[in-house]
Amino acid sequence: MSSGDDRDTVPVPRSAVARKRNQRVNRRARQTRRSAEWLNQPRYVRAVLRHASLGTIFDGLVENICQFGLTNELGEVRSVVESARRVALALLQHEREMLLTPLASAQAPRTLDVFEKLIHPMPDDAEVVADAPEVEADGRRLP
Repeated sequence: MSSGDDRDTVPVPRSAVARKRNQRVNRRARQTRRSAEWLNQPRYVRAVLRHASLGTIFDGLVENICQFGLTNELGEVRSVVESARRVALALLQHEREMLLTPLASAQAPRTLDVFEKLIHPMPDDAEVVADAPEVEADGRRLP
Protein backbone atom coordinates (compact mmCIF):
# COMPACT_ATOMS: atom_id res chain seq x y z
CA MET A 1 0.00 0.00 0.00
CA SER A 2 1.49 3.37 -0.93
CA SER A 3 0.95 6.70 0.73
CA GLY A 4 0.45 10.05 -0.96
CA ASP A 5 3.98 11.15 -0.05
CA ASP A 6 5.76 8.51 -2.18
CA ARG A 7 6.77 11.14 -4.73
CA ASP A 8 8.33 13.25 -1.96
CA THR A 9 10.82 10.65 -0.72
CA VAL A 10 14.10 9.14 -1.78
CA PRO A 11 13.76 5.59 -3.20
CA VAL A 12 14.52 2.84 -0.67
CA PRO A 13 17.86 1.11 -1.42
CA ARG A 14 18.79 -2.44 -0.48
CA SER A 15 21.67 -1.80 1.93
CA ALA A 16 20.90 -1.03 5.56
CA VAL A 17 23.31 1.94 5.72
CA ALA A 18 21.82 3.62 2.67
CA ARG A 19 18.30 2.87 3.92
CA LYS A 20 19.06 4.56 7.26
CA ARG A 21 20.56 7.57 5.50
CA ASN A 22 17.49 7.92 3.28
CA GLN A 23 15.22 7.68 6.32
CA ARG A 24 17.12 10.58 7.88
CA VAL A 25 16.87 12.56 4.61
CA ASN A 26 13.13 11.92 4.36
CA ARG A 27 12.59 12.87 8.02
CA ARG A 28 14.49 16.13 7.54
CA ALA A 29 12.53 16.86 4.34
CA ARG A 30 9.24 16.39 6.21
CA GLN A 31 10.41 18.72 8.98
CA THR A 32 11.39 21.36 6.42
CA ARG A 33 8.04 21.14 4.64
CA ARG A 34 6.20 21.41 7.98
CA SER A 35 8.11 24.53 8.98
CA ALA A 36 7.78 26.20 5.55
CA GLU A 37 4.33 25.59 4.08
CA TRP A 38 5.19 27.12 0.70
CA LEU A 39 7.59 24.23 0.05
CA ASN A 40 4.73 21.69 -0.02
CA GLN A 41 4.12 22.37 -3.70
CA PRO A 42 5.25 19.59 -6.09
CA ARG A 43 7.71 21.88 -7.90
CA TYR A 44 9.82 22.14 -4.71
CA VAL A 45 10.16 18.39 -4.04
CA ARG A 46 13.64 18.04 -5.55
CA ALA A 47 14.94 21.20 -3.87
CA VAL A 48 13.65 20.09 -0.45
CA LEU A 49 15.16 16.62 -0.86
CA ARG A 50 18.49 18.11 -1.98
CA HIS A 51 18.47 20.45 1.01
CA ALA A 52 17.64 17.58 3.36
CA SER A 53 20.41 15.47 1.83
CA LEU A 54 22.96 18.26 2.31
CA GLY A 55 21.81 18.66 5.92
CA THR A 56 22.27 14.95 6.56
CA ILE A 57 25.76 15.03 5.03
CA PHE A 58 26.63 18.05 7.17
CA ASP A 59 25.42 16.26 10.32
CA GLY A 60 27.69 13.30 9.50
CA LEU A 61 30.69 15.56 8.94
CA VAL A 62 30.12 17.41 12.22
CA GLU A 63 29.75 14.10 14.04
CA ASN A 64 33.08 12.98 12.54
CA ILE A 65 34.76 16.23 13.64
CA CYS A 66 33.38 15.87 17.18
CA GLN A 67 34.52 12.26 17.39
CA PHE A 68 38.04 12.63 15.96
CA GLY A 69 38.84 16.33 16.50
CA LEU A 70 39.80 19.18 14.21
CA THR A 71 43.43 18.22 13.72
CA ASN A 72 45.29 15.03 12.91
CA GLU A 73 48.25 13.61 14.86
CA LEU A 74 50.62 16.00 13.02
CA GLY A 75 48.61 19.03 14.15
CA GLU A 76 47.23 19.78 10.68
CA VAL A 77 43.60 20.65 10.14
CA ARG A 78 41.76 17.60 8.85
CA SER A 79 40.22 17.72 5.38
CA VAL A 80 36.80 16.95 6.84
CA VAL A 81 36.76 20.48 8.31
CA GLU A 82 37.02 22.02 4.84
CA SER A 83 34.36 19.62 3.57
CA ALA A 84 32.03 20.65 6.42
CA ARG A 85 32.63 24.32 5.61
CA ARG A 86 31.76 23.81 1.93
CA VAL A 87 28.60 21.85 2.76
CA ALA A 88 27.58 24.52 5.30
CA LEU A 89 27.93 27.21 2.61
CA ALA A 90 25.86 25.14 0.19
CA LEU A 91 23.20 24.67 2.89
CA LEU A 92 23.10 28.41 3.53
CA GLN A 93 22.69 29.09 -0.19
CA HIS A 94 19.82 26.59 -0.37
CA GLU A 95 18.18 28.16 2.68
CA ARG A 96 18.37 31.60 1.11
CA GLU A 97 16.90 30.39 -2.18
CA MET A 98 14.10 28.53 -0.41
CA LEU A 99 13.38 31.57 1.83
CA LEU A 100 14.27 29.71 5.03
CA THR A 101 16.48 32.46 6.46
CA PRO A 102 14.86 35.44 8.19
CA LEU A 103 16.51 37.99 5.89
CA ALA A 104 15.57 36.15 2.69
CA SER A 105 11.97 35.71 3.77
CA ALA A 106 11.73 39.39 4.76
CA GLN A 107 13.02 40.54 1.36
CA ALA A 108 10.79 38.22 -0.68
CA PRO A 109 7.74 39.78 -2.31
CA ARG A 110 4.60 38.83 -0.47
CA THR A 111 1.64 37.34 -2.30
CA LEU A 112 -0.70 39.93 -0.81
CA ASP A 113 1.51 42.75 -2.12
CA VAL A 114 1.29 41.30 -5.63
CA PHE A 115 -2.49 41.06 -5.40
CA GLU A 116 -2.69 44.65 -4.10
CA LYS A 117 -0.76 45.86 -7.12
CA LEU A 118 -3.14 44.00 -9.41
CA ILE A 119 -6.21 45.44 -7.68
CA HIS A 120 -4.82 48.99 -7.37
CA PRO A 121 -2.53 49.53 -10.38
CA MET A 122 -0.13 52.45 -10.56
CA PRO A 123 -1.60 55.59 -12.16
CA ASP A 124 -0.77 56.33 -15.78
CA ASP A 125 1.94 58.87 -16.56
CA ALA A 126 -0.70 61.30 -17.86
CA GLU A 127 -2.49 61.26 -14.50
CA VAL A 128 0.78 61.84 -12.63
CA VAL A 129 1.70 64.78 -14.88
CA ALA A 130 -1.80 66.31 -14.52
CA ASP A 131 -1.53 66.17 -10.72
CA ALA A 132 1.97 67.68 -10.63
CA PRO A 133 2.29 71.32 -9.54
CA GLU A 134 3.16 73.83 -12.22
CA VAL A 135 6.82 74.86 -12.31
CA GLU A 136 8.55 77.84 -13.96
CA ALA A 137 11.46 77.37 -16.35
CA ASP A 138 14.03 78.02 -13.60
CA GLY A 139 12.51 75.24 -11.43
CA ARG A 140 10.54 77.39 -8.96
CA ARG A 141 7.02 76.31 -8.14
CA LEU A 142 4.22 78.67 -9.20
CA PRO A 143 1.95 79.88 -6.38
